[in-house]
Amino acid sequence: MKRVFVFLSMLAAGSAVGAAPPAMKPGLWEITMSMEVQGMPGGMPATKLQHCYKAEDIKDLRKTVPKQTNSKCDVADWKQSGNTVTYSMSCSGPTAATMTGNMTYAGDRYSGSSKISMNQGGRMMHMTQKFDARRIGDCK
Repeated sequence: MKRVFVFLSMLAAGSAVGAAPPAMKPGLWEITMSMEVQGMPGGMPATKLQHCYKAEDIKDLRKTVPKQTNSKCDVADWKQSGNTVTYSMSCSGPTAATMTGNMTYAGDRYSGSSKISMNQGGRMMHMTQKFDARRIGDCK
């Protein structure tokens, strides 16, 4: 389960960056994620992580989705309307997954959610992930 959580955390961080409109400001961001897993009462505890987004990282935002070491993820159905982006992602490899998501940006903040279906050892898992992020300063 820990491996699944690490994968989903990286996927979320990557999708958050990949989905941002040009108004996103570079700098150090704190991302808070929560996860509800179908069949798991109480879900998983919220997690915080920090990520440094440089100006060049947000020029071509689709390229900012990090490459997974054990999976290949492709973003599709990328649509932007104002400050909101919707997208889907498909990942292949040992942890195959599909995801649909949306993000809404406000310069130094963003929030969104995604629905994820993942094959974990021959068993399908369905999850809903929510995330809120805020710029907390310059990169160190």
